[in-house]
Amino acid sequence: MSRKKKKKRSRKTRKIILCSVLGAAAAAVLLFWGLFYIREVEVVGNTRYTAEEVEDMVISGFLDHNSVWLSVFRRQINLEDVPFMESVEVEYLNRGSVRLFVTEKHPIGYVNLNGIRYYFDQEGLVLEAVHDSETLEPGGTALAGNAEENTSSSVSSGSVSSSAERSGTDSTEEQKAEGYSPALTDLPLVTGLSVDTAAVGEKLQVEDASVFNTIQALVRMMEKYSIQPDSIEFAEDLTVTLHYGDVQVRLGADTDLEEKMTRVAAILPELEGMSGVLHLEDFTEDTPNIVFGQE
Repeated sequence: MSRKKKKKRSRKTRKIILCSVLGAAAAAVLLFWGLFYIREVEVVGNTRYTAEEVEDMVISGFLDHNSVWLSVFRRQINLEDVPFMESVEVEYLNRGSVRLFVTEKHPIGYVNLNGIRYYFDQEGLVLEAVHDSETLEPGGTALAGNAEENTSSSVSSGSVSSSAERSGTDSTEEQKAEGYSPALTDLPLVTGLSVDTAAVGEKLQVEDASVFNTIQALVRMMEKYSIQPDSIEFAEDLTVTLHYGDVQVRLGADTDLEEKMTRVAAILPELEGMSGVLHLEDFTEDTPNIVFGQE
């Protein structure tokens, strides 16, 4: 056999070997991809976005559909550019499923400046700024000023706990029906803080930062009893007034808040359709009756 033919055969052999190797590699990749293709995703810790929305945020590219790739090379995914999201950690469960652990930013309320809602956390840090037109309106309209009392009546502080329980059950069912709330309609408007400017990533400048602890405590109890107000108003001395439609609930100073909010949850159902001021400024555990000044 001539040298020329030998070289030609050698080149042909190398091509066959190369094609075989590439084909085997491609088959291995496809096999690997098929074996570890994600078919089930479990999402944990999400409250502001649905599981489907979180999944779309994380599994956005072709490679992301592979459980090994996602759990090894994208194990911790930074989502700080998404409103109220911090990060997602990926856990490998088996070759066809992963678990996504969601870490969210937790706003506790918002202030409204020039038609923009600035949502802030428990430290007063602004997490997001949203124009009024971009979100749904809260459940009602906040009232301003101090209403004068025309008539007075007494409401027993412990006689309507069953009404509060019924109210809480109804509200819970409504929340379940509504599902997740990226529109943030469950967070209260906060007024009276004398905030002139605000910016995302910066803390709201207030005279006394303890006000944020008060807001956080109130929001926690509002969620517990499902009694979301239209707004939380702070006076200059940081006394608190809650606005529920035409009813003002004056809590006074940040003392005995849990006991006060327990009474508010019990009494509010009895005040439906009424207008006036519920006084809890001087409330203590020994207070037998709570005065409601009806207008």
